[in-house]
Amino acid sequence: MSELDLSRLIDVPRTMLKHPPLVLALCQVKFSSLLGVTDRHLLAFQRSVQSDYPIATSAEAIELTIGRNPINTEIRSEQRKVPQWQFTDRNDNWKIVLSQDFLTLEARSYNDFDEFLNRLEDAIESLAEHIQPTFITRIGLRYINEIRLNTLRTNTHWNSIIRTDLLGPLVIPEFMGQASQAISAQQLVFRYPDNKGVNIHHGLLAEGTTVQGHKKPQDISDPFYLLDFDVFQEFPLPGNVVEVDSSAIQQFVKEYHKVIYQLFRWSVTQEYISMLEG
Repeated sequence: MSELDLSRLIDVPRTMLKHPPLVLALCQVKFSSLLGVTDRHLLAFQRSVQSDYPIATSAEAIELTIGRNPINTEIRSEQRKVPQWQFTDRNDNWKIVLSQDFLTLEARSYNDFDEFLNRLEDAIESLAEHIQPTFITRIGLRYINEIRLNTLRTNTHWNSIIRTDLLGPLVIPEFMGQASQAISAQQLVFRYPDNKGVNIHHGLLAEGTTVQGHKKPQDISDPFYLLDFDVFQEFPLPGNVVEVDSSAIQQFVKEYHKVIYQLFRWSVTQEYISMLEG
């Protein structure tokens, strides 16, 4: 497995943060589509995760497909309802989402990354035993951070927290002088060899949250800075074959986690890290 080389980013020892801005961490493993997932398979999967995820619900997601008609070059879009099953813990902190072609592990918070990996290992082993997909087609890890000044309990400004390369006009007095509100959002898309990619959403948002059901209304009424990192690799068939093996998948996820930590540390100041440690 070749690593994603972002060696020019800052590589610092990992620090345990007492007050991390993480609002959602999720790992999604996509696999070759299974059209024949039966109630028997689902019941066996549910029983295997029931001790940690006792709340089970089903839903239908809307999947949008856009394609071009090869005959008249007309662009067509199709929508279809895709069944999903959600398995949640009692505190609504951990969740497994299962569909006919992916499994996602979500966490709103955790003690350390090993806890996340252990939960992922258990979920993948249940997937392999009871759902039995054939091949993995994509593995991705995503971390959504929302940085709020009101949680820092200190008088500070965004340029003391976020790298000025990202803030851009937000630190220019001519723009900000008399502004009563400022909103800035940007999407960055990077693609690398071996079908690897990094997507970054970042910016200053007025209020609210990007993760619904996450916080109480009084906690999300102030502006926040979004740092949303998504690192992934695709394994298109038939050439790239990745088996449904929990140990192999964990190695990919460890690599992505290292990249996300590098991206996070590059994006924020050392002053902000010191605030989180204290």
